[in-house]
Amino acid sequence: MKKITRDKLQTIFAKEIEPVIEIEPGETLLVETEDALFHTVRTEKDLYKNFTEIWNTLKGNNPVTGPIYIKGAQPGDNIAVKIEKMECFDPWTNTIQGLGGLSDFLDIKPDLPATATICSIEDGMVIYPTSKGDLKIPIAPMIGTIGVAPLVDRYRSHYHSPEHLGNVDVTDICPGNTVIMPVNVEGALLALGDCHAAQGDGELCGTALECRADVTITVDLIKKKDAKYMECPQIEYPDAIGSIGCIFMSSMDDIIRAAYRDILRRMEKYYGFDLIEAYKLITQVGEIVIGQIVPPLCTCVAKIKKEYLL
Repeated sequence: MKKITRDKLQTIFAKEIEPVIEIEPGETLLVETEDALFHTVRTEKDLYKNFTEIWNTLKGNNPVTGPIYIKGAQPGDNIAVKIEKMECFDPWTNTIQGLGGLSDFLDIKPDLPATATICSIEDGMVIYPTSKGDLKIPIAPMIGTIGVAPLVDRYRSHYHSPEHLGNVDVTDICPGNTVIMPVNVEGALLALGDCHAAQGDGELCGTALECRADVTITVDLIKKKDAKYMECPQIEYPDAIGSIGCIFMSSMDDIIRAAYRDILRRMEKYYGFDLIEAYKLITQVGEIVIGQIVPPLCTCVAKIKKEYLL
């Protein structure tokens, strides 16, 4: 099995970046990923007051490993990335001034203090220290940032869009599920990173249990004629289908509407439903998974179980 080491890092998704490896469709490989701040948060004294300090010090954040060139991938195709397994290392979380979904409501913005919490992993649990003692949080590994090269623009790796996916921090991008993305340029140029050992819905303070990870993926190619794709990147579950809402600088309600709209269009075009019938059905059995509520980053997945698609 091929392996990409975590020194092969980028902080943008762009077509001009040279691939670090080429693979055949259907190939499985191991991707080593770095954490969101380049493994620089190792003690409670490793603090960043704001994003200006991060950029001045690190020249970026959310590094991704890659890009990976998929042979035969052409614009108009899709790639399907199945997450086979993940192993997480060195988890931590922190607070950064100006980052988070509740700062305004807690009356602590812009004076949110810089803090860091350093965790460990034991027997499948994250040991999370608090002032009241250590807590045990079950490991639930996920990929925070995964994407492909856009056709024209260059996207920083902490941005997201339907064109390239990117930093969506959706907990369902996890082992057992498959992420489906559009191919915009030859070879797709896939990259991934920013893994989390666990994350609550919304990633409210802006940082989950950030970690290094070893990620095993299988990458398949879906040619344009066989794709069941509309506008949003997708998650294929063993028992459900999902559409990822990820329009940058949009409100959460608009993101949810976009994801549900994509599911409805898929139900109509590929599963034989009348649009109004699909609209009524999704109202009864649709599900929403919240990714980020960290303005301007808001993301979600709209999903429906396959048993309702007949």
